[in-house]
Amino acid sequence: MNKIQIDGQEENLVNQSGLLEVKSDKCLIHLSGKNYFTQLKFPESGKLIFDLQDHATFFLEDTWTTQNKMGTIIINSHNHNILKWNLAIYPNEDYHLKIDNQIKGNNNQTEMIIRAVNKEEGSCYIESHGTILPNTKNNKFKEELKGLAIQKKTITFLPNLIVHSNDVEAHHNATIRTVNQNELFYLQSKGLSKQDAINLIIAGFLKVNSKIEEVTK
Repeated sequence: MNKIQIDGQEENLVNQSGLLEVKSDKCLIHLSGKNYFTQLKFPESGKLIFDLQDHATFFLEDTWTTQNKMGTIIINSHNHNILKWNLAIYPNEDYHLKIDNQIKGNNNQTEMIIRAVNKEEGSCYIESHGTILPNTKNNKFKEELKGLAIQKKTITFLPNLIVHSNDVEAHHNATIRTVNQNELFYLQSKGLSKQDAINLIIAGFLKVNSKIEEVTK
């Protein structure tokens, strides 16, 4: 697996894949071509700005437990960009994450899928913003936030979608639920302990059905 490490204020990446690790507290990353990251790491309280050049794609498929527990990510989409994030969060500590998508051009496809499960040690507070700027055309924006509350620690979603254009297809939803008791009973009836059954439900919940690999071939 490739490892890309950035220790500066600005960087250009073209057709990269694998682990992206940013050491700087604040960094502007220009993306060109097709980029597929299976891990994204950045400093606590860091701020990352991704600027997608025309016809660039940006895929992320990752699970966060202890890394990236506090920070801000801004993504600027210009023209003919494809952005797909499948992100699972299962924190060992309290999480406060802000993601801000800015759709500044035309013919962009954005899909943000975030799953979160809380542990006894960690709560989740996730802000996810999407802004479609005026005079933009033919954009598609989808945001899906889903939480599974296991412990007493909280899960908080703050979705915000601001649309200034009439030529856009935009959807977003946020739901939080507890463990389905019927599912739990069924798994225990098959011989699993209660904790093993809960762990299996968590694993299934966090796994997002993704077509990223098909797209990146």
